[in-house]
Amino acid sequence: MHLLNASLWRSRMIPSSNSCHESINVVVLGAIILEQLYVLEQLSFAHLIEIISEYDDQISIDYVILTCDWLYIINAIDYNSDGVIINAA
Repeated sequence: MHLLNASLWRSRMIPSSNSCHESINVVVLGAIILEQLYVLEQLSFAHLIEIISEYDDQISIDYVILTCDWLYIINAIDYNSDGVIINAA
């Protein structure tokens, strides 16, 4: 099995403004999620999908999951049994 080179990985996993519509950029989606979490303090994953769908109904669930993974990796959000929460750090 061959590993993907860095440029191929970036082009597939982290959309840039040059290669795709900004609505599916993880940074833009991450900002929307963090903004909603700041206001509501906690979201169920179903409510999170609903919020993203209101922003753009063409966004794939894969991009929402990728964005949540990215926010979790950078320690911006956390998960508990009730849903997604903003990290206090």
